[in-house]
Amino acid sequence: DLDESALLAPGLHALSNATIDVPWPKSRRLMAAVEQSLGLPREAMLEALLAALSDHGRPPDDALPDTGVGLPRERMLAPVFIAGDGYGTRMSTVILVDRDGRVDFVERDATPGASAPLQIATHFQLDPVA
Repeated sequence: DLDESALLAPGLHALSNATIDVPWPKSRRLMAAVEQSLGLPREAMLEALLAALSDHGRPPDDALPDTGVGLPRERMLAPVFIAGDGYGTRMSTVILVDRDGRVDFVERDATPGASAPLQIATHFQLDPVA
């Protein structure tokens, strides 16, 4: 049901095109990448997370979810970065917020046909909560 809401426990959670924490292979891959990036210097963390979002790896057929679209489409949709004919990943975004309120927002545009991915980044400071 799309009207469901829930409180999340502290920790890492993944959201794909299913409900929160459904263990799709791409969600598990991204969660592992996030866990591995924790503790890295900020720039290295940003790069590691952007690299994870660029992952074209495809799991074996027996690990794919059955969402009702058929095996060929499940294969096309399985990578973190989807590169299909007429359908695929266009933007990848990483937002880091630290305990001091520093925010890093980095987005890569991977529009097909572009000579190179366009990357925009902005950094700002959140005001402390009173």
